Amino acid sequence: DTSAPGTDIEGYIEVDGRKAFFKYNVEEFVVSPDVVKKEAPSTKVTLLAPKFPTFWLVTIIVASVIVVLVALWAMLKFVFKVDFKRKKRVSLDDIF
Repeated sequence: DTSAPGTDIEGYIEVDGRKAFFKYNVEEFVVSPDVVKKEAPSTKVTLLAPKFPTFWLVTIIVASVIVVLVALWAMLKFVFKVDFKRKKRVSLDDIF
């Protein structure tokens, strides 16, 4: 677009054969010197420091999984009376 500031431009939108005409006023765009920085941008990438240490997060997750597994085992053993005994090993001599 080569419009000059202060001029009006006429445009339209067409939907299903119907047209709507609009007038647009071209405003002047002024950049204040505060916005433009003369310095070259830094190429150094700085990461944000974690707010919660990863070590403690992993520890809490592992401890939670262990607590859930122990609770599940206790519920099966004491509430549902499931017996966790090792089965007797069967040798091939017993089969044949």
